[in-house]
Amino acid sequence: MLIIRKRDHPDAYRHAQGCPNDPGILIEFIEGKLLDAFASVRTREQMEANWKSGADSTWRAVGCKLNKAQRLKESKTHGRIAAKLRGEIALFKAVKNVLNQL
Repeated sequence: MLIIRKRDHPDAYRHAQGCPNDPGILIEFIEGKLLDAFASVRTREQMEANWKSGADSTWRAVGCKLNKAQRLKESKTHGRIAAKLRGEIALFKAVKNVLNQL
């Protein structure tokens, strides 16, 4: 769901409230959201790989008290979040394509 808050993006909010003449403001907003989503996906994928790696002894050496099963569960959580973000990226790209056609 795309939420445009007035305090964060006043121009895009104004556009969403009925300023149909210039879709450029909304396109800029979507491009910003795309950049954020790409960065988040990259981070979540790295976190997913990180939690899968290493042996219990190496994790204990750095102060982690989770066992292998708990770390794999944490890894799967980050994987699910990354998959959700990939869906958001597809949505933002589709919205941007539609706005570019206006």
